[in-house]
Amino acid sequence: AEPLRRRSLHIRETQLGADHPDTASSLNNLALLYYAIGRYSDAEPLYLRALEIWTKSLGENHPHTQTAWGNFRHLLQQALASRRADSLSSHPLTQQLLQYPNFFANPPLSNVNSTVFKSLRASESFF
Repeated sequence: AEPLRRRSLHIRETQLGADHPDTASSLNNLALLYYAIGRYSDAEPLYLRALEIWTKSLGENHPHTQTAWGNFRHLLQQALASRRADSLSSHPLTQQLLQYPNFFANPPLSNVNSTVFKSLRASESFF
């Protein structure tokens, strides 16, 4: 499955561009695969790229963006639960979210405008 998802990503990046919403779909799909097989450090940057593309192109309340937030949240939760959070990058968004225990209390996905996200967006290191 990985070679097919990597190929899909490559085709979309080449044909549509690195910042196209469909490219973000391929990024998210490859990240889902990596998450499913426990390759959290490989999934993380892909989720972050998908989040950035969809937030900028579709807005933070779009269903694709909301799904990506949920996927990213689950990745962070699983990395913490399996004591593998130290394998994640030092990306500011990842590190800031790991400091918010309420982020993992199953907030509704439509709650992107919560205090946590408002404070993160106010910082210069959101993406």
